[in-house]
Amino acid sequence: MQAAADEFPDKYADSSLIHAETHYNHFHPFRWAWVAYLMGVIFMAFAMVSPKRRYYFAGWGFFVLGLLLHTYGFGLRSYIIGRPPVTNMYESVTWVAYGAVVFAMILEAIYRFRIVLLSSGVVAILCLILSDMAPAVLDGSMDPLEPVLRDNFWLTTHVLIITLSYAAFFLAFLLGDLLLVYYYIDESRFKDRIKQGVLAIYRSMQIGVVLLAAGTIL
Repeated sequence: MQAAADEFPDKYADSSLIHAETHYNHFHPFRWAWVAYLMGVIFMAFAMVSPKRRYYFAGWGFFVLGLLLHTYGFGLRSYIIGRPPVTNMYESVTWVAYGAVVFAMILEAIYRFRIVLLSSGVVAILCLILSDMAPAVLDGSMDPLEPVLRDNFWLTTHVLIITLSYAAFFLAFLLGDLLLVYYYIDESRFKDRIKQGVLAIYRSMQIGVVLLAAGTIL
């Protein structure tokens, strides 16, 4: 087979791409990413009820590890298929998880609310588990592009930006759900945390609206 590939290279796929796809399928970076996010959520939950800073820093560490694995998965997938990996529902769902974590890290670095990073972890875990456990609904196959998407410029700008806006809105949605729990338990007791969460929701929705407007115009 190698001799045939050497003689007719245009008939065979690049061997480096084959090795990269084999590694991607065996390593499964998105699965390891949600495991890291899960550990980050657990430590961040401890940080919300304990004054010990080590829980907070451990949570940050696992979120950074999860994001690095997430980035590695997207890098591999982009290298293999030669385009941004947001052309089907599987890729869009994993991209939404990625965007939610990135936005939460930015907001967390600014405000130190803890609940923001925890919420993004829940978003990422839900999205990545769904993409991993429901192949009939979210097919992870690397198929050829639909004709309407065969323009890497518009695929990179319009589709990536629109999908990132969904990530910001999903983060706001999860934050709202967690705040409802605080309201239900004791609104007066958790008023400061609720106030922080409302500000985080507002910032997330601002990000989402700006990105959605830009993507729609593009």
